[in-house]
Amino acid sequence: MRVFKFGGASTKDADSIKNVADIISRFKNEELLIVISAIGKTTNALEVIADNIFQKNIDLAIANIDALEHKHRNIVEDLFSDKHHVIFHELKRLFDQLYDLQRYYCLEKVTIAAGYDYLYDQIVSMGELFSSLIVSHYLQSLGNATYWLDVRTVLKTDHRYRAGNVDWEVTKQLTQQKVLPLLTKQLVCTQGFIGGTIDNHTTTLGREGSDYTAAIMAYCLNAEEVVIWKDVPGVLNADPKWYPEAKLLNKISYNEAVELAYYGATVIHPKTIKPLQNKHIKLRVKSFIHPENTGTEIGVSTEQDKKLPSFIFKSNQVLLVIATKDFSFIDENDLSRIFSLLAQLYFQVNMMQLSAMHFSICLQHDSSKLQALLENLGKYYDIQLEEDLRLVTIRHYTQPIIDEVINGHMVLLSQESESTARYVVRAQQS
Repeated sequence: MRVFKFGGASTKDADSIKNVADIISRFKNEELLIVISAIGKTTNALEVIADNIFQKNIDLAIANIDALEHKHRNIVEDLFSDKHHVIFHELKRLFDQLYDLQRYYCLEKVTIAAGYDYLYDQIVSMGELFSSLIVSHYLQSLGNATYWLDVRTVLKTDHRYRAGNVDWEVTKQLTQQKVLPLLTKQLVCTQGFIGGTIDNHTTTLGREGSDYTAAIMAYCLNAEEVVIWKDVPGVLNADPKWYPEAKLLNKISYNEAVELAYYGATVIHPKTIKPLQNKHIKLRVKSFIHPENTGTEIGVSTEQDKKLPSFIFKSNQVLLVIATKDFSFIDENDLSRIFSLLAQLYFQVNMMQLSAMHFSICLQHDSSKLQALLENLGKYYDIQLEEDLRLVTIRHYTQPIIDEVINGHMVLLSQESESTARYVVRAQQS
């Protein structure tokens, strides 16, 4: 039994969805669970709509929903010649739900007691429902026995919105009860990125969380393999837009994949690997453009991990250099206070370094939260802020490689371990 995950780039238009169906046709005798992300750029559009609704900007919310519905309807019209096909009705039903949410939350007297994150999940989760219904019905139209599964009925999380924590025991029990029997008779098509609480509120697993969904389902179903279909040949040792000489990593270990994801490699969601590693379920990253190619295999073997250096570049970084106001040492109490504030605002620390008088932290810039962090820290500390920076990570480095990558940049913070070198840099003015 395999789990396939198709991202937004693989379902961006009618031709792309036809290509998904062609790939699936190559595995006719396999038990397949198919995890579908929102159609390309839909999540971004729904985030804008969520902001419109939260700000009670009715006209803009309606206009943006109209545009999104038009985009999805055009895809459906290209895929289905029968204009009375049930998909037209079901897609309209889902968009009616989105319009209903807009109408309710934009009422003048309605306050969103659960906060923006709750609203975000109710709105942004719709993207996966749209796309998975379209793909499921299209597969059925080609003669594939296909069951559309609402993943929220089996993948259960806590009430942490925008970053739901999986209830593994309940999810495993429900998945084995409800999904395993279906797989013996048909394809199962479901959604990535979203889950549900035990009292049936919709949650999301964090941006790009569809890979994680595939891993969760594979773990619960004891799958043989997870295949993530991408618009790249597999896992590359660098993002080609930053490093044009990027090469394919043919085979890497779970541990190496975790390290790359932790440091910011975007091909694999950071939480994806652990469930698969726990059960030695193989992960393969393949190209939906060239599905005949083998892609990258991620598994137990570490033999090829050091064969090529890997480069991860994270832009839009900020560096905070924190010092006590009375020139005393930064101690454990200070660190506890600082990390408590970071946790409250859901900041992830990308790099940190401690000296006697200073604590330096590198963070992804988030204007909605950064000001609150600075104001709270400023009550206790003097803070130096550096913006518009880049974080460079090099796995399995050599000095010539460091010199090549860092050349032309001003280094503000650096760390080197046995296998990894990291630098917070600013591009020097030409």
